[in-house]
Amino acid sequence: GLISDGPIRRSLLWLGAAWFKTPFVWLFLAYSVYLLFQRKKWAWLNIAVGLATIAMAAIASRRGTYTGGFNIANVPAAIKTAIPLFFWPGLVGLAAVTALWPKLRTLAWREPMVWVFLIGGGLYLGNLLPWGQAGSYYGAPAIWMLSVAALLVVLRAERAAFKYGRQLTVVATIVAVLGASHVARKMTLQQVDRNRAVIGVREWASAVPQSATIGINSEEGAVRLEELLTLHGTPHDVVFVPDADGAQQPTYYVRFHDQSNGNPRLQKTVVRPMTMATVYATT
Repeated sequence: GLISDGPIRRSLLWLGAAWFKTPFVWLFLAYSVYLLFQRKKWAWLNIAVGLATIAMAAIASRRGTYTGGFNIANVPAAIKTAIPLFFWPGLVGLAAVTALWPKLRTLAWREPMVWVFLIGGGLYLGNLLPWGQAGSYYGAPAIWMLSVAALLVVLRAERAAFKYGRQLTVVATIVAVLGASHVARKMTLQQVDRNRAVIGVREWASAVPQSATIGINSEEGAVRLEELLTLHGTPHDVVFVPDADGAQQPTYYVRFHDQSNGNPRLQKTVVRPMTMATVYATT
């Protein structure tokens, strides 16, 4: 949608993005309001469809496993998880702007698409806060939209000429590349370790008796692990055990380290330690 050269095509692509990941509807609506200012009469249809998308998402979310906890009380904790998202992208962005060294008076603040992406990204991030999940990869679309806005502001600006400008550009470029490489490496290793943990748990569970029940500290993880085991021909009963649960007594308990602190009552004997997960025998 961003590289599309037609407003209708861009509208359709961004609406499609919203139907795959609902908070993108804010980008679609921000763009639709811009089209309205451009006197595109069909922009009213865009706005109506965008509002209908929000209404349908709100109705559907009342039954959602993820969205059932949507509450304004989650906002303070979610803000704390969202703040670290801006550190490395901010460092890379600042270094990149320093490398380009634009003249301030030529910054493209009046470029309409800058505001479309600022509003779309800001509202996307705001949409995550009552849900309580703004950290990790959940905030990536918001970071992407805000970064696009920053790029649009800078890219068309004139570059300032000054003494040692070339040397500063080289240093700032190296910092930006190193920062981006660090983020890419960190996130890649995190996902690789997580995938190894999922595979390790699946292989372990496949080898234990099917009569054994398996508890896990992730609500979605319980569903997915049970599906994986069924697909591999070794079905097991996998149940979600909240951290404060005092009643359930599965045969084994799996704690994925990036999900929660786990239920201390069930963390008895370590059966299989992994980088991102630990399997316990509960007795």
